[in-house]
Amino acid sequence: MNFEITEDQQILRQTVRRFADESLSADAPLRDHAPQSAWPTALADLGLWSLAVPEAQGGAGFDLLTGTLAIEELATRDASVAGAVALTNAVVVPALAAGQHPLRDA
Repeated sequence: MNFEITEDQQILRQTVRRFADESLSADAPLRDHAPQSAWPTALADLGLWSLAVPEAQGGAGFDLLTGTLAIEELATRDASVAGAVALTNAVVVPALAAGQHPLRDA
């Protein structure tokens, strides 16, 4: 059994780590009490709101491990943001899998 992550997974981790360092670290203690900043849009631009959503439905299409690696990197700088991403993916993926056709295509 191979426990090493792939090169693509390493690149994703580095990308998310760089984003977290540049965009989340500085104001993490204040984020829960401040108006939203640009980070939600930046997460969308990176595809992090849809980590596990299939590519055919507009998501990143990552497997569980790859998505978890991205969330772990976010959590090193801001657990609230990581939790928001994890929760969004945990709700959206089953809804898409079990939802009516219009929901999947929305």
